Amino acid sequence: MTRKIFSLIMLIAVTGALFARTNNNKEAVVEQAKNTLMLSFGVIGTELSYERALNRYFSLSLNASYSTLLFMEALTASVQGKCYPFGKAFYLSVGLGYIYSYGSTDFMRDMLLDFLTSGWWQSQNDFNSKTQGFLIQPGFGWKIDIGKPNGFVLPINAGINLKVGSELPDIIPYARIGLGYSF
Repeated sequence: MTRKIFSLIMLIAVTGALFARTNNNKEAVVEQAKNTLMLSFGVIGTELSYERALNRYFSLSLNASYSTLLFMEALTASVQGKCYPFGKAFYLSVGLGYIYSYGSTDFMRDMLLDFLTSGWWQSQNDFNSKTQGFLIQPGFGWKIDIGKPNGFVLPINAGINLKVGSELPDIIPYARIGLGYSF
């Protein structure tokens, strides 16, 4: 009986020492950066954004961008919600905001409709139209850490700026890559 009690005490002591040793050897967990400031460039525009992480899977982003596309220039300001489904670099986003455009895509859309119906030479549209409106921004992207986890990041994103409020919505695609810093 004493041998069984002694064996039980020895077993508890050994397992307690093993668990204590494993806990002491764990590496320190790197805390995820909460803020990221990014500047991105693309074929049709530039974007400056500030992102605030709410947790590992969700963040909010404030964005300001300038886009040029054929007959159009646009300034946008938006707030985006981002979801990181795997808790890592890839994200899906949706944004709401405001767009001000000069030489709008309304002209390109109307010119195409006129061409398909009666001929583009009969179009009476103004090249210099100024429009503004509500903006919806669905998109996706990656925010890849360069080197250590908190520091420089490589933001890559793509999506569309969808201006609503006119008869037919204006669609302005974008694809950008840039450099950012997480702190």
